[in-house]
Amino acid sequence: MNWPEWLAIAKFSYNNKIQKSIKISPFYTNYGFNPQMRFKPQQDMKVQAVDEFVDELKKIQEAKGALHKAHNDMKCFADQTHAHVLKYKEGDQVWLSTKILISINY
Repeated sequence: MNWPEWLAIAKFSYNNKIQKSIKISPFYTNYGFNPQMRFKPQQDMKVQAVDEFVDELKKIQEAKGALHKAHNDMKCFADQTHAHVLKYKEGDQVWLSTKILISINY
């Protein structure tokens, strides 16, 4: 299989697929419309009013901003919980706290 020939199709497919997190495709998020997969005659095309188009682009930008904020919030939370992890190696001596030990009867 010649991967370079298929790469453009794979990229197009991914960018045109609706993402669960933002409910629109990555292409639509960036450009405000989905790419056409086949030719459509010009007389069948509808032109959006400028105000409607601008409002829709604002909503898209808000979605991108919300997604970026969610990403940053998740990163901050993950960084807080993983920042103080100590790395031990075999042979290291450590103190063991008995506060969390549970008595197990065998």
